[in-house]
Amino acid sequence: MKKTILFAFATTAFSTSALAAILADGNNYIYAGAGAVSLESKQSVSGATEEINPSYTLGLGREIHPHIAVEAFYNYGSTTYDVLFSNAETDVSVSQLGVGLVPSTDYLGNTNLKLVGRINASFVKVKTEYKNLGYMPSDSESGVMIDAGIGLHWDINPRLMMRAEYITNIADSSLNNLGDHYDYSGAQLTLGYRF
Repeated sequence: MKKTILFAFATTAFSTSALAAILADGNNYIYAGAGAVSLESKQSVSGATEEINPSYTLGLGREIHPHIAVEAFYNYGSTTYDVLFSNAETDVSVSQLGVGLVPSTDYLGNTNLKLVGRINASFVKVKTEYKNLGYMPSDSESGVMIDAGIGLHWDINPRLMMRAEYITNIADSSLNNLGDHYDYSGAQLTLGYRF
């Protein structure tokens, strides 16, 4: 009888869905990733080319429910504008420090995949650096951004997870009407570890 109970317990405890349910409730995780989440001018830039540089993100999260996580994160992205026929350029970078709410669906069928959404609120610093244009100083401004996103979450195993997300800015404040001149959006891929 003891062997049967032990076998039943071991089978249940080590099944993928049981482990996922155990780990998903109140578990912490860290993640890091890269992508192309940055500013893109809404109008063509006369006399310059626009290049979106890789963006980077670091975060710490907690799954407070099997379908809801909260995160604290830092994102950095930049865009370079090269002036044609000269070596002058302008770099516009965005640094975000914020918190996010990440809801998710159940697993899709018999997979370890689920759909996720996100809503972020962050303190933002936008810095503009003018290079090889000696007469123009660099400047920066700070404000607040609200972002939203959608993506696909994959539990590789009970500890490792991966997300592919598309994120876009939906509102900003105190940033000189940033949203009137730029789109802040893009895709990112992150790898996380539960602990």
